[in-house]
Amino acid sequence: MFKYFHKVEPKEPFIGRRLEQERLRIAARSSPSIIIVYGRRRIGKTELIEQTFKDRNLLKFEGIQGQDEEYQMNATLRQLALYTDDPVYKSIKPANWSDVFSHLARLCESGAATLYFEELQWLANYSDGFVSELKYYWDNHFRHNKNLVLILCGSAPSFMVGSVIKSQALYNRSQHVVHLTPLSLKETYEFFDCRKSYREVMDAHLLVGGVPEYLNYLKTHSSILTSLYYHSFLPSSFFASEMERVFVSSLGNNKHYRRIVDLLAQYKFLTRKELAKKLGISSGGTLTELLDDLEVCGFIDKYTPLGAPVNSTLARSTIKDSYLLFYYAFLQGKTQAIDRNEFKDSWQTPITRARLMQWLGLRFELWCRQQSQLIARILQFQGIEYQAGAFFNRKTSKEDEKFQIDLMFERKDRVCTVCEIKYTDAPVGTECIKQMERAITLLDTKKSVQRVLISASGVAPGLDDARYFDAVITLDDIFGAMVG
Repeated sequence: MFKYFHKVEPKEPFIGRRLEQERLRIAARSSPSIIIVYGRRRIGKTELIEQTFKDRNLLKFEGIQGQDEEYQMNATLRQLALYTDDPVYKSIKPANWSDVFSHLARLCESGAATLYFEELQWLANYSDGFVSELKYYWDNHFRHNKNLVLILCGSAPSFMVGSVIKSQALYNRSQHVVHLTPLSLKETYEFFDCRKSYREVMDAHLLVGGVPEYLNYLKTHSSILTSLYYHSFLPSSFFASEMERVFVSSLGNNKHYRRIVDLLAQYKFLTRKELAKKLGISSGGTLTELLDDLEVCGFIDKYTPLGAPVNSTLARSTIKDSYLLFYYAFLQGKTQAIDRNEFKDSWQTPITRARLMQWLGLRFELWCRQQSQLIARILQFQGIEYQAGAFFNRKTSKEDEKFQIDLMFERKDRVCTVCEIKYTDAPVGTECIKQMERAITLLDTKKSVQRVLISASGVAPGLDDARYFDAVITLDDIFGAMVG
């Protein structure tokens, strides 16, 4: 029997993840059950599971990066020897995972236990054998213990979806699936103890997204930006070295994934046809699989023109992940200079304020588009049926291939709500009127147009006096709707 269990230090308060914790607790109460948790690297899966189940006899077995199947099985049995205080398990030489599961099954015949397999993609070596062999022991042994919960957790979303969630082996076997995504803006605000200004919190959220481990590194100094510089431009700094780990942990070593992201960083967005041409591969199934994997990981996103079908040839792929965008904008090509400590006394040299604000502006545009429901609620037409998204079409692409209205609402009450989005240090002046007028001209609609400005710094007196915009949304409005 087990003499020891995985020890977890309580973390109070545990920020955010209230919905996810409740879902996990409900799943555990319906035991025996299989709980599957997946999400990108650093997203907080381990913390969520351990804090939720810290009082539930955790038996944690963790995959080791870069090791073969034999090593993973032996490591699992070595851990089992610690939990049972029985060294005999160290001497067992398993031929396959069934040999490992047979020992676990015997020990878990009765009593409350939580079998927790962490970094499943490494335990399984990205193959289906682990899950296939687990199926037999779940059906014939584990599920007969009414107090047992099985947790499968991994940071390779494409593997977790394709080889675990969609696996015929585990299909319809008491599955409870939690896809862990970045913290919301509200949770990011709570992460900083509600002590940072709205602007600093939004900066942090745009810079590294709601990834808890990344946000931790932005709490070490007096300001978000000072923390960012310190952990980016000094030798062995976290953000400079993280890039080499991201793809390995989430997607293995397939070079095409990195190549696609490299291209999207270079061109901002590309259509499927453009990607296929630049990669030198067909636009068929292989490319589909690559793009789907990157989307499941949350690294890229695909969006179509407002009103166009999902499979439109105008669909554009773009990088979605905040850290990747930050890396490509400010760290790519500087690793040698960082290692030589060239930025020791001038952390801000690689990031001028003007360049940073331009980059944050693009990130804010993307964030607003992803938060269309929030914007509709602030503008008080959430009860009206609408479609929301970016606007561009063949005509606008021909006249200006980089043109798009970043956020527009096609409403059933015959109104088009067109949003101009600005993330500047100073209040926005009358110069933005010309940009909005050009967008409306290219839109060429007979509907009424509601002109909306979303500005992080509000409006200058001249623009306010002009009364051009029908509504102005500020960070106070955004945080008030999300946080209040």
